[in-house]
Amino acid sequence: MLVTVLGFWGAYPEAEGATAGYLLEIGRTSVLLDVGSGVLGKLMKYRMPKELDAVIVTHFHHDHVADLGVLQYAMLLDRKAGGKKELPIYAPPSPEAMVRAVEGIEGTTLIPIREGDRLEIGGGRFSFLRTVHPVETLAVRVEADGKAIVYTSDTRFFPELVAFCRGADLLIAESSVYAGEDGTPAGHMNAEEAGRLAAEAEARRLVLTHLPHYGMHHALVEAAAAVFSGPVHLAHTGARYGV
Repeated sequence: MLVTVLGFWGAYPEAEGATAGYLLEIGRTSVLLDVGSGVLGKLMKYRMPKELDAVIVTHFHHDHVADLGVLQYAMLLDRKAGGKKELPIYAPPSPEAMVRAVEGIEGTTLIPIREGDRLEIGGGRFSFLRTVHPVETLAVRVEADGKAIVYTSDTRFFPELVAFCRGADLLIAESSVYAGEDGTPAGHMNAEEAGRLAAEAEARRLVLTHLPHYGMHHALVEAAAAVFSGPVHLAHTGARYGV
């Protein structure tokens, strides 16, 4: 399995950047995890939308779905040009107003997913855990060929997340604020909590993402590394991680 970071900023993209978006490749299968602001343009350096096998949306906050509509336009225009592809988009069923806005567009099919659901896509086995965040949000675990990748999406730290991340070969964890800052009211983790999650889950590698727009990002790595002994990486555009 191979993950390519398309976007890593929290809330909004910086110049030339993008918010949440990750291209997951399992053999010849391509799955897009989240479609944040700026992600579609980054994606097309690697795959055209019609080449995707599936999209997984973890939640309907704008920094995770801002480019979903334009991705759907790309699929719609492909159909108008004679294409046959119907791209499945797996997403939580709430908030209902957000779901309704992306339903029924030709070229894509919206399929609800919930905590406890299981999917098989191209040899990858996907499972989901509801996180602690203001809207219904799902962490994603994918397993293939004896390896596991976990993407926390947005969440505060909570014990069940440790079990869900257990033994991950690659843990992509949000780090929205710095050590000593409390992201809990907004449903976010700080860098120390991301490192604690990796340590308690006995993950092999940690990638910090959903990064803040202030401070020195190397301090995020230092805080996570103080509690997690494995490799700690800062997500950046175009970074690729294989397991």
